[in-house]
Amino acid sequence: MRRFRVLIAVLAAFVLLAWVLGWSSLLTVRTIHVQGIASNSSLKASQLIAESGLRIGDKMARAHASNLEQVKRKYPKIESIDVKRSWPSTITIVVKEKNAIAAVYFNGAYQLYGEDGLPFAHVTTPPSDLPVITGRETAGIKAAVAIYRSLPRDLASQVVTLTARTNDLIEFTIGKTRITWGSSDESATKIKVLRVLLKTSAKKIDVSAPLSPTTR
Repeated sequence: MRRFRVLIAVLAAFVLLAWVLGWSSLLTVRTIHVQGIASNSSLKASQLIAESGLRIGDKMARAHASNLEQVKRKYPKIESIDVKRSWPSTITIVVKEKNAIAAVYFNGAYQLYGEDGLPFAHVTTPPSDLPVITGRETAGIKAAVAIYRSLPRDLASQVVTLTARTNDLIEFTIGKTRITWGSSDESATKIKVLRVLLKTSAKKIDVSAPLSPTTR
């Protein structure tokens, strides 16, 4: 009998807890925050909240951001978006914005490209700390971004412009020296060769065939 009473008490407590979490007005969403948006971002917290599917008054345990995937697709600037619950009444939409690693010039405008090699924003003037890529083919632009990312930081920081003639013919400038890199193949070898040749007075360096480089 005692065990039966204990079992009934446990079940009652479980039912009460489930009711409090899922149906009671005691634990409802009273505050929705957005975290991770930069102060100068084009993303607006109010828009993300409105489009997320979350609503003030929803039950905390059952609140569901049903539209997060649609929100992410709508705003290419978003790298990731998720929801965090802070009991008893706060939900935070956690956003991670993409970081631009290059600006691509095309048809009189600039597109900012992220680390995933895809564009996510248009700007009239590229940020001064980003290299500018020129090219028309998507494959070539992605190759240029990949090559830039493969460069050690000390070399990448000196790159001024990149030209994506094709995905197998990428060129860039370091200072006043024009580098013909070719494709993304053998990047590690090309980097070693380039470091040596940059110590010369060459104005043009071709490491597209790194075991047979040329300079002028």
